[in-house]
Amino acid sequence: MEYPVTSNDNTLSVTRRFQQLGDRTYAEVTKVEGTVAFTRVVEISPDGKTLTAVDIATNNRGSGLFVFEKQ
Repeated sequence: MEYPVTSNDNTLSVTRRFQQLGDRTYAEVTKVEGTVAFTRVVEISPDGKTLTAVDIATNNRGSGLFVFEKQ
């Protein structure tokens, strides 16, 4: 199921879809005007202290790896 993204600037149609890939992993697909703009894959470590996110942009812009550690 896709969910609409709302903002103060509603000039574009943006939606997000979430899909569970595993016990601690999910994918988030963002579409702009019906076309996939980027996919984010998020994984939480078994101890729950680290969140790793990989962004994959459709146009190879803005892709990256992000790691967050609980303090």
